[in-house]
Amino acid sequence: MRYFLILLFILSIGFSYAQQPCSYQLNTSNGLISNTVYNVLQDSKGYYWFATEAGIARYDGKRFKNFTKNDGLGDNINFGVFEDSKNRIWFSGYNGTVSLYENGRWFNSKNTAWLENLNSSRFYEIINEGKSGTIYFSNRHGEIAIVLTNETQKFDVADQLIKKSAAVLGIFEYDGNKKTVQTSLGKYDFDNGKLGQIEHSDVRYSYMKIINDGVMLVDQNSIIYKYSFSGELSESINTLQGKEIKFSINTKNILFAKPKGNGVYQLTKFENEYRTTKFLESTVVSDCIEDNEGNLFFSTLGDGVFVVHSMNNYHIDKASGLKTEKLLTIYPTANDEVLIGDENSSYNVFSGDQFIKSVLLPVSDKYNRVLDINEVDGKIFIGTDRGIFLVKDNKIEKLINVSAIKFLVHNESAVFAGTIKGVQRIDRNTGKVLDTISRNRSFAGLAMEDGTIMYSEKGAINIYSNGETEKYTHSDKLKDYRVVEIEKIGETFIFGTEGDGLFIVSNDSIIELNTESGLSSNFVTSICEINNNNVLIGTRFGMNEIDLNSYSINIISKRNGLPSDYINDIKEIINKIYVTTDNGLAIINNLGIQVNNYNKVIFEEVQLTDSTLLVTTENYFEVDNRHNNISVQYSFPVFTDANDLKYSYKFYGEDKESELASTTNEDILQFVSLKPGNYSLSVTPLIKSQLISESTATMSFAIIPLWYQKTSVQIIALIAALLLLAFLIYHFLNRASKKHKEQLELNKKIFKLEMDGLKAQMNPHFTYNVLNAVQNLVLKKDSKQAYNYITKFSRLMRNYLDSTRSNFIKLSEEIELISNYVQLEQLRLDNKFDFELNVADNVNLENITIPSMIVQPFIENAIHHGLLHKDGKGKLKVGIEQQNGTLQIAISDDGIGREKAGIINSNKTKMHKSYGVQIIKERIALFEEYYKRKIEIIIKDLNENNVPSGTNVHLTIGLRK
Repeated sequence: MRYFLILLFILSIGFSYAQQPCSYQLNTSNGLISNTVYNVLQDSKGYYWFATEAGIARYDGKRFKNFTKNDGLGDNINFGVFEDSKNRIWFSGYNGTVSLYENGRWFNSKNTAWLENLNSSRFYEIINEGKSGTIYFSNRHGEIAIVLTNETQKFDVADQLIKKSAAVLGIFEYDGNKKTVQTSLGKYDFDNGKLGQIEHSDVRYSYMKIINDGVMLVDQNSIIYKYSFSGELSESINTLQGKEIKFSINTKNILFAKPKGNGVYQLTKFENEYRTTKFLESTVVSDCIEDNEGNLFFSTLGDGVFVVHSMNNYHIDKASGLKTEKLLTIYPTANDEVLIGDENSSYNVFSGDQFIKSVLLPVSDKYNRVLDINEVDGKIFIGTDRGIFLVKDNKIEKLINVSAIKFLVHNESAVFAGTIKGVQRIDRNTGKVLDTISRNRSFAGLAMEDGTIMYSEKGAINIYSNGETEKYTHSDKLKDYRVVEIEKIGETFIFGTEGDGLFIVSNDSIIELNTESGLSSNFVTSICEINNNNVLIGTRFGMNEIDLNSYSINIISKRNGLPSDYINDIKEIINKIYVTTDNGLAIINNLGIQVNNYNKVIFEEVQLTDSTLLVTTENYFEVDNRHNNISVQYSFPVFTDANDLKYSYKFYGEDKESELASTTNEDILQFVSLKPGNYSLSVTPLIKSQLISESTATMSFAIIPLWYQKTSVQIIALIAALLLLAFLIYHFLNRASKKHKEQLELNKKIFKLEMDGLKAQMNPHFTYNVLNAVQNLVLKKDSKQAYNYITKFSRLMRNYLDSTRSNFIKLSEEIELISNYVQLEQLRLDNKFDFELNVADNVNLENITIPSMIVQPFIENAIHHGLLHKDGKGKLKVGIEQQNGTLQIAISDDGIGREKAGIINSNKTKMHKSYGVQIIKERIALFEEYYKRKIEIIIKDLNENNVPSGTNVHLTIGLRK
């Protein structure tokens, strides 16, 4: 029942019969709050607003933000939306309430008293503003409301109508502040709630639409009238007479008319008459606007919103006579026809942009892709999944019964066809196969100006000329890529790959473009030159326009008017771009529109730690230092180039440390742990890598220090702290002076022993061995192993240095040190020994501390004196457990034993003498004296059948109580 109460508006764009405009659909899957949309508006900031049955949706070209009664709407069902000269946006609710959105806040009859005065028994169908700034509301039942500033007046004029059957169509101003009420049977002067003298009409009007310079009326015979506000008739249009037109609307450039049923008419004026085109025939259109980019937005009842792009293109599909919409290769013939292959064994014939017929090839399988077409002397060669065909004198002959690929070219001597079994050379006249120039599966081919043929196959790109085949100069550089498209522009070669993007070879340099460079997909399907400096690249996810001078990329996708993002082929034919997709053919007259009136970036809101701030028109706010983590959300409403939109931002404060400058795809920025002070953020949109400087917006804010962060308070606190510190230092020094003197000698000795221990650990002979091992790895070009070795060595050095900073370290840190040391020795000695570390479950690695560097010297001795000289692979074991308030550490090796190691060492000239164990013993004596903790060392020789078989060291360390 509600649909019959809705004021239906208009929409579409002009094309010849059976051609449909390429459109992009917005619906709930994109984030729209409902698919039933009654009204659409673009506001002065560039936002799109949609009034729906479930709330209001605001759209910036990328992101929807939806509003309902919970956000402040008077009703979820809204039929009207209007922006006034103060940039306030008004909404007419189905329940008769009026809602207002201003500076990010919602006002309604429950939270704003003067809006309550506007409540009506039926919803307002018309909202408009006079030149005086007065806002007018009206409905067909005679209820009229007037708002000037925040003062309201409300009237019911139904009883004043001469004929009670008349409907009020709207109210508007003329000649200054004079007001007119338009009804279905004429118009009245209106003054302070009173209807004056009537101007009768000879016809009965059904609908009225207020436009920039007047009003449009539709009568019961579907004749459209254009009047000035003063009542002068400027035009009447009877083109749609008898078609039951319910409404008409005039966008900036186009007149649309909404019929009673589905679809919409476009009226295009030729000389003194209008011609009509009907489209969107399966939808119920409710409203239409033309945005500031030239796009048409059509709201519908049940199908969301259709956007017809400003790019002058149109779509040919099954409605045009095609049997399938998955179209593949494109080829322009010499007689100005365009042949387009499809997936079902047919090629389709077009004359210009008009579909003529579909020709079926003689094959038994329905699924047979027509992959390439080539014309030679009036004969048409066609490559398909089921072989290669020849069309001559309207007769079709099968030439080769081998699956073809998208590679069918010719030179002056022959036709060259790529197949899964190689490249066939075919006679131009008879169609007979002359020979096979390659027996490898080919992927792409190109006939060059000099008659040579370039073709790609697995691992190579070849050039064939006069019976000889040679590799392309840069073939080896491209051998790892499957090249499926080849194009040559001047002296530049362009190679498209399957999965690896694009390679452009110019002057012996190779430029790689892929998704990281901005390409929409790495799967290239077609390459088309459109001028000397630009090419179009078809991919599985959109079309890319590339400037060959700057290598900048402009992505053209479904939201730009293409019927699908899966592009199969592209050709430029007589200044038009033909694009085949999986959803039909797009014919483009121009690739885009230059938008020169961009709006500014909009700062929407600021998220604080526990609240949200709405940014005022001054773009300034202050918060205290409890809210020094800030997120700023912003927007730049744009539809056509939304996919190419990025932002460049600069953030800076009073201190240089806070300065930031970068580029982002996101529409939110986060700043954390900001210091008190003044800050500024400027955001500039980038479209297709070009800065839109005039759209830059700047926001400033201040973080106010808390009372204890103020300078005066901090100075007082600092003075007090210094006085207290001085007193404490004096008291401590006076009391601890004697004890300090007694401990001074002991501390000096401990310090000396620690330094000696560090020197012993930093064995220069070991360091030399490490560097020598790294040198050998580098000479072997084993850079990965050398890098691994250096990394472990640097980690071990860090462990050594960390261990010297304290007399005690955590057991976990000691284990990490010896593990890193053992791993390094294993690498250096080519894994001459295995290492086993066992830690009992009752050992708490983080809570237990031991003297630093107490275990490592014994590990070093076991490796250097026990395992190094053993024949075969050795084993080093370390066991750790906790017993009766002590930590038990056992270190054992199955090396040659101490006696034999002593003999070997005595026979060598020692470059470095290790004092590690002796120093450990001296440190233990000092630790026991100073820290009152018992540490015991027991060293045993291991024997097997009276033969030395290794050494065992057992440490017992008393734990802190």
